[in-house]
Amino acid sequence: MAKILIVDDEPALLEACARILASAHHEIFRAETGEEALAVCRAERPDLVLLAPVLPGIQGLEVCKQIKGDPELSRSSVILISGRRVSPDEQAEGLESGADGYLTKPIERRTLLAHVRALLRITETERALRESEERQRQLVDDLMQANRRLEEYNRLKAELVANMSHELRTPLTAIIGFVQLVQMTEAGKPVPPAYATAFERILRNGRHLLALIDDVLDVAKIEAGRLKINREPFDLGDVVQSAFRELQSLARQKGIDYRLRIPKPLPLAFSDPLRVRQVAINLLSNAIKFTHQGWIEAELVPWEEGTCRFVVRDTGVGIDEAAMSIIFERFRQVDGSMSRPAGGAGLGLSIVRQIVELLGGTIEVESRVGEGSTFTVTLPLVAPDPGLGPVDDAAAGQDVDVRETLEELGVTPTDGENPAG
Repeated sequence: MAKILIVDDEPALLEACARILASAHHEIFRAETGEEALAVCRAERPDLVLLAPVLPGIQGLEVCKQIKGDPELSRSSVILISGRRVSPDEQAEGLESGADGYLTKPIERRTLLAHVRALLRITETERALRESEERQRQLVDDLMQANRRLEEYNRLKAELVANMSHELRTPLTAIIGFVQLVQMTEAGKPVPPAYATAFERILRNGRHLLALIDDVLDVAKIEAGRLKINREPFDLGDVVQSAFRELQSLARQKGIDYRLRIPKPLPLAFSDPLRVRQVAINLLSNAIKFTHQGWIEAELVPWEEGTCRFVVRDTGVGIDEAAMSIIFERFRQVDGSMSRPAGGAGLGLSIVRQIVELLGGTIEVESRVGEGSTFTVTLPLVAPDPGLGPVDDAAAGQDVDVRETLEELGVTPTDGENPAG
């Protein structure tokens, strides 16, 4: 049932329209002057106004203009209704005043109801649209508030992880530093095999924990958008070779044929050498972890001007097709069981992908179970768009200097050579 206001100073026409509309079960309001009409509109907010153009006091066209010009009243549809015939110019003037329709006598029941139904359908559609828009606005507001809360939670989480990582790195670095110091001061002296084995185990596990802490810290920085990217010219071959040599002893311990191919000469790269080295180390260590026999090959391939590919191939266990979609996700591993033969937290490949993307590159993988895998990183070698500047890093979680840590603990470190020798 709709609210309909009939405004006319001719009682006969007003009552005739009221009877027709009341029979259609609408709620009817009446007014005889423009002032009364505006008062009823403000009080009742009718869905439809049947308005005579000529009224005592404020004329009907002016009433129509005021209704359509008031944001609180403009949702009411207006039909100008006249008990006399009007000229086309008068009808045009009425519609230009904002009216939604114009009826003149003889006013037939069917015609009046058809016009009313048509305008009420439009009014209902507009109301539904407004309500939908309001719901959407509310949803957007809710989502924005939730997003702001999530951003704040992420910021707090990143700060917590950075601070915790810093607190963990400091004593761990000191432990590693002390062991290295003992090894340096005892160089050339007989050391019981059990002690030597213990020292190596401490160093190996300490470095493993340090690498894990660094991975967690990098993930937190990436999530917070605070991973530091410092682009500069550098020799890509030297960086890759350095990463390759760092892991050479691990490959030898497993009896794996470990080789590197770097073409000469290579143009200078313009990227972040520290992050490129991190990518290379993560890919190579991943290959060593999952290759138990056969070979691992790393290769730099100049692909086209301004671009270079770093490829790591292995004859490891391989990755089945179902697992290909998760290997770059954080904390995901092909074998997630606690009894899996290869350890790790499932962060290495995720960090690789995100760093590669921050450097403007891409990473692809091809693999077959039981045959091995090939990871291909494509990196731009030229200066990036000026808009892609360095991202400020978090103050917490910076690398801890071993010498500085030892000095703070009251230990005077020596150089790499045996001072007594």
